[in-house]
Amino acid sequence: MIRASRLEERGDLWFDRTAGPLIASFTWPGWVQEHLNWTEWLRRHAKDPTWMPHVIRIPETEHEMDWGRWSEWRTGDPRWRVHVIDTSSTPRAHAATALAKWIKEERELHRAGHHPLAR
Repeated sequence: MIRASRLEERGDLWFDRTAGPLIASFTWPGWVQEHLNWTEWLRRHAKDPTWMPHVIRIPETEHEMDWGRWSEWRTGDPRWRVHVIDTSSTPRAHAATALAKWIKEERELHRAGHHPLAR
């Protein structure tokens, strides 16, 4: 829970200074919990495409998104390839390098015709 402790260390003054429009909807401890809930959802959904899809499948965005591409996939489907870059304790430069490397690898797979989504 490194990320949670880092958020806690920053405290409510940091939140008040950086929250922008979120401050109208969230308080300091409430925002931390919402943030942690979202990260947990992301981690579970990355492993299992059937994990609580209603969280992102909302009527307001249904016309903009193509949920049908993956809504029937199950855990273990080779098309469900979610690359995780854990930024909890990673310096920004390292996270950026890891992201750039992943993008390059995905593009190379696609160009070679080996990307699971291109089949």
